Amino acid sequence: MEMKHNRKIIYLAGFLFSIPIALASYINSSFLEIYVGKNYVGIIYIIASIITILGLLRMPKVLTRLGNSLTIILSCLLIFLSLILLAFGKNVFIVIPAFIIYFISINFVVASLDIFIEDFSKNSSIGTLRGFYLMVINFAWIVAQMISGSIINKSSFSGIYMFGAGFIFLVSLIFIFFLRDFKDPIYKKVPILKTISLLSRIDTFQKYI
Repeated sequence: MEMKHNRKIIYLAGFLFSIPIALASYINSSFLEIYVGKNYVGIIYIIASIITILGLLRMPKVLTRLGNSLTIILSCLLIFLSLILLAFGKNVFIVIPAFIIYFISINFVVASLDIFIEDFSKNSSIGTLRGFYLMVINFAWIVAQMISGSIINKSSFSGIYMFGAGFIFLVSLIFIFFLRDFKDPIYKKVPILKTISLLSRIDTFQKYI
């Protein structure tokens, strides 16, 4: 019964988290263009992606030391602060680092949410539950797309980021009050070469499906 309750909490958290991320995804590139020009937006994304990959490789150690609940709370806090800076930081030396922190922290939250889903799916069909979770996330993106036109037209970039910060604050409260006592599993670091080898096998297998 408790597992089912915890899954509902994660579904809600995933839904609330995805709406502001989806909304921001429609304006991030245009917003960055204001500060670096359209020719350099891709470079910002590449830098953020490389740092994210390096960070995720270290994530097992972070999770072992801090635990998943504290990791996701701190990541949400970083997202919240970075959104505030994106909303009000009218300076390239503030906006670009804030965006990179925002980008990295989002991926940490996504990974942490997946850990919650996996742990709360014990003794259940993980495929079915993960599928339902993905449906909830996709529904959030649909909702965001439905309201994005009116919000983006009526509000500045700052308004969108402030709107997102409000949602992230709610998500933080969910983890602080409902999932702070999460019992972490043992986190194992999978060597990157082994991961690449596994992915290549999956890719080979999919060619024959």
